[in-house]
Amino acid sequence: MDEFVFNFFIERHIALKETWLSCVVMFIHEKFPHITNLTQLANMVFEQWKYSDLADSSYAVFEQLSINPDVVKNLLNRPFVVQIVSLIDIGSPFHSQLTKLTYELVDNSGFEALPENEQNNRWEAVS
Repeated sequence: MDEFVFNFFIERHIALKETWLSCVVMFIHEKFPHITNLTQLANMVFEQWKYSDLADSSYAVFEQLSINPDVVKNLLNRPFVVQIVSLIDIGSPFHSQLTKLTYELVDNSGFEALPENEQNNRWEAVS
């Protein structure tokens, strides 16, 4: 059973860690004991894998390919899986991106540094 699921991932160029695979298969069998179709089980494991941290579930591809991190450009001749942890859009200001995500417009145009009564008496001599 684990072998079928393991081969399902190998066909998609994904090298799973055996411990992660056995834990996920055991979890799925506990939650869905009626599943006997191996393809359905493999698809459920695939769904779990998509939302997992690849460092926990899969072997590191770049280490297997012996890629030197100091080299600026590398040519990869086979398919592989990467997980993007963060992405920065440099084409628009960060504040406008944050506003779009949070749907909050922070407008400080009416903000004054000093209260009005302190601004008027600021340059008067103190007796």
